[in-house]
Amino acid sequence: MKRAVTFLLLMQVLSLGNAQTSKANPESLVGTWTFLEMRNNKNKKIESYSNGHMIVDATGPTIVFNQDGTFRKIFTPQNEERGYWRYDTTRKLINYDLYIDSTDWVGKDLIKRGEASKYPDGKYYEKIRDIIVRHTATELILNERGVKWFLKERDN
Repeated sequence: MKRAVTFLLLMQVLSLGNAQTSKANPESLVGTWTFLEMRNNKNKKIESYSNGHMIVDATGPTIVFNQDGTFRKIFTPQNEERGYWRYDTTRKLINYDLYIDSTDWVGKDLIKRGEASKYPDGKYYEKIRDIIVRHTATELILNERGVKWFLKERDN
């Protein structure tokens, strides 16, 4: 079933209050969420942003939340992030354990700064969290490190 989606400006979203936000639960997030656009903290559409390490194109990912607690963030067919996710219903956060390559310079730096740790499977994961700004059956607005990702759900 196709779901029609209309995205509101962040300022409009915030003025609507929680009445427009569903009581999200892990099951309501499972599925594929397609990237539409990114906005900064002044609600201006952006083409790029700094992630603290480099300038990143604001092309955004398609995010796949799987029922088994795994996720994929697909930026391009060659650029994909994977790991585990959990939903904190009390704080309206999505917590990610993002798999990192512990042998490259970024991975080594994350480990050194304590932003990634070794798991029982022997791999290293970075802790990332998204704040859910708005969530309904057909739209998801996430804030990660001050950048808002506007996404829509598509058929699975």
